[in-house]
Amino acid sequence: ILNYMNRLFRIGLWCLFILTFSISGCKKKKEIEEIKFYKVGDRYEVGAETGIIYKVVTLSGSMYAMAVSLDEADLAWSTEYIETNIKDLKNGLNNQKAIQALPAWESKYPAFKWCADKNKNGSGGWYFPSPAEMQELFTIRIEENGSNISLSEYLKKVGGVGFAE
Repeated sequence: ILNYMNRLFRIGLWCLFILTFSISGCKKKKEIEEIKFYKVGDRYEVGAETGIIYKVVTLSGSMYAMAVSLDEADLAWSTEYIETNIKDLKNGLNNQKAIQALPAWESKYPAFKWCADKNKNGSGGWYFPSPAEMQELFTIRIEENGSNISLSEYLKKVGGVGFAE
């Protein structure tokens, strides 16, 4: 997996963000009015955190919106060649948390640090994507003006950086 991950980051690195909105019971009316519901293709912009929503799901009464950053960086996954036991191929957030629990992670895992630094508003939602999440990003299509374009092309159209090919 280490070779696969390093290869991904030679071609570019994006971060993902999970927005969570509870839409079940016991909320004050004012709190409900402040919740913004996103759809695929919407721009997420809160303070210095920006991205494009590429996926929205509802699980157990809560809405989850996933966003991809508008920029990228070409960074190493790790600066040392060691076994980390970070092996979640489907959920990058689990990997991000595990890396951040390691000593001196900020200097040893630059790609993870870059993603963590995107958490400007204390949200903690930006993380380094898993291999499955990266693959999903390459297959996402966004509807625009009656046609479907790749997420990469959509990112370019809205002023972001498309995926390196």
